[in-house]
Amino acid sequence: MANALRYVDGFIRDRGRIIDQIKKGENPGRFFLASLAMFLIFTCVYGLVMGSFRWFQPLLFFSDYVVEGMTTQTSGIVDSMDASSMTVTCKGLKPDPALSGRGIRFNRTSPTPAYTIVKAESIDGGAKLTLQGPPMVPKDPWKFAVFSALKVPALFLVTLLVCLPALYVLNIALGWHLRFSPTAAVLMTGLASTSVMLIVLAPIVLFFTVLTDNYHFMKILNVLVFMISGAYGLQSVAIGLKGLHDVSGGDPGLITQAVTSYRVGKLLLVWFLLYMFVGCQMAWTLRPFIGTPYLSEFAIIRTGSSNFYVNILGSLSELGDTRR
Repeated sequence: MANALRYVDGFIRDRGRIIDQIKKGENPGRFFLASLAMFLIFTCVYGLVMGSFRWFQPLLFFSDYVVEGMTTQTSGIVDSMDASSMTVTCKGLKPDPALSGRGIRFNRTSPTPAYTIVKAESIDGGAKLTLQGPPMVPKDPWKFAVFSALKVPALFLVTLLVCLPALYVLNIALGWHLRFSPTAAVLMTGLASTSVMLIVLAPIVLFFTVLTDNYHFMKILNVLVFMISGAYGLQSVAIGLKGLHDVSGGDPGLITQAVTSYRVGKLLLVWFLLYMFVGCQMAWTLRPFIGTPYLSEFAIIRTGSSNFYVNILGSLSELGDTRR
């Protein structure tokens, strides 16, 4: 354990020395396995924290409703709900006796299974409905945490495997001519650095996971954490590329440094755009990571339409919804 902590501390403090070791080819296998082990442990822990949202906040989110079997469509917004008493409050709904025995579905964009209205009581400005049907909490919420712990490292590794051949060829096309082994080692350094930032930000994510039930806020928070961690990993890749750049004749002059910085920046930009493009779609394919709050059934991977960017924009527009 002490050796592992020293390795992590050395990795954070002196990334330049690690790049020198990669450049000289000193114990490349040992470095790769140590970095991979650190990456897997840290990303699994972050995935466990990320997926624990449904564990700490198990109540489903009913946003709107449609009553079935009425001559005219009865629909509206859900204002509050109580899982223990199986009730929902809809202030815009009149407590018509004809509601009793009717079916009702919630979340019209992704409809829930049908519930049966047992009783409709009058409240200030609306109705309180007592329901019979599926539970208002997801089944086995711990599964979200366990599978998120597996999917977060898979997200990064599968994206790297998909992109690595293209990244290697692009480095040659842009005039770097780095060998495959150092290129893979530098990219592994970037992933390990990303995992370090994920693990140090995990307590913040856990803090909000316990204290807030706003699904859209948690989704945006996790996206921001991934962006910050990715930027830190990209910085490590930049350090690695500069370290691998061959400079002849001792210390480089200002012109050589400027050219190197330009070439590093150009290669980094291309790599970043390609990796982000593939990574975002991979994240969308592997969802859910924190659990969808209006679906009671657990799914390892959830198929569906839309895409990552449309979904995030939708969550940004929902941040002001005080009901969840």
